[in-house]
Amino acid sequence: MLLRRVSEHLRTQNWVAVGLDFLIVVAGVFLGIQLGNWNEGRIEARQERALVMRLIEDARQSAVSLDAAMEFTDEKAASARWAHEIMLDGTLRPADEARFREEIASFGPWQGDRFVSATVDQAIADGSIALIRSGAMRGLIAEHREDMEGRAISHQNLGSMNLQHLMALRDRLDIRITDEGQAVITPRSEMLADEDLRRTIGQFAFVYQEMAGLSRASIKMNADYREQLEAYARGRGWAE
Repeated sequence: MLLRRVSEHLRTQNWVAVGLDFLIVVAGVFLGIQLGNWNEGRIEARQERALVMRLIEDARQSAVSLDAAMEFTDEKAASARWAHEIMLDGTLRPADEARFREEIASFGPWQGDRFVSATVDQAIADGSIALIRSGAMRGLIAEHREDMEGRAISHQNLGSMNLQHLMALRDRLDIRITDEGQAVITPRSEMLADEDLRRTIGQFAFVYQEMAGLSRASIKMNADYREQLEAYARGRGWAE
């Protein structure tokens, strides 16, 4: 219909009407583009919100895993320190002997910093991290991912040290597998007099202590990261 009107106005040389028709066409195109941009912006905003909220949830789950890892490592560090003090003192009370044997037989296992990183890994891999409009926030997320990888490597290195110490411990002790698990049957007097065993137990205490320190630092790093994500979400009106 509009084209017919334009043709009629051109035939009658009604230039004012032609101009008005042209303005109507331009305005319609402009409004259509703006509407399309607005709809696209709304979609991207929803996608950004969904991504940020998933990152926050991952950080919350990471906090639970990190707390569990630190609790495990703290217990192992305390046990190793206790056993090392007995070795340094050279005296083992009969009431403590069963516990002492159980503790040193349990040294070796460790838990690394178990971050939940599925969302950030996917966002960086498929480029969806670009949905986050803040360049500073994108940088923060990428830096956090690098920190997670670095901490995982640090824990693996310490875990390798634990493995070496475990092999040394097995060389020093007579350990048998029973129905209840592992049991150290080396005589008490031989254990207390073994300087290499004392050093090995001390090394376990050191490694577990280092792991606990890493876990504490990871907990703080994750809490700071989560706080900044939540502040960004609040700034966008997505969360209280």
